[in-house]
Amino acid sequence: RSRGLIGVIVIRGIVDPTFDQLTLLALMPSKNNLNPELDHVIADSANRICADCDAKAPRWASVNLGILVCIDCSGAHRNLGTHISVVKSVMLDKWQPKWIHAVKSIGNEVAN
Repeated sequence: RSRGLIGVIVIRGIVDPTFDQLTLLALMPSKNNLNPELDHVIADSANRICADCDAKAPRWASVNLGILVCIDCSGAHRNLGTHISVVKSVMLDKWQPKWIHAVKSIGNEVAN
């Protein structure tokens, strides 16, 4: 088995280096039991950093603005009030379809 190689997958003992990131993601079990449709959104390279401060692996979102933020920035967004920014956890809250659509269609790259 190959260890530490990105983009290489071993299925039934056969090494196949041709899988791309989305194929690998599709083969992996969902990490998000409440909102598995967000796995692709989280995996997007633009959404791997906080929209506000560039912290790695944001797991909170301003669902009406369509951005992913870190826990520190989620507090700042909460303080703005829900009339400006509605904050939800990617892992802990069940998302409404309109929130998923907003984050999928906007995301951190478009928002910034």
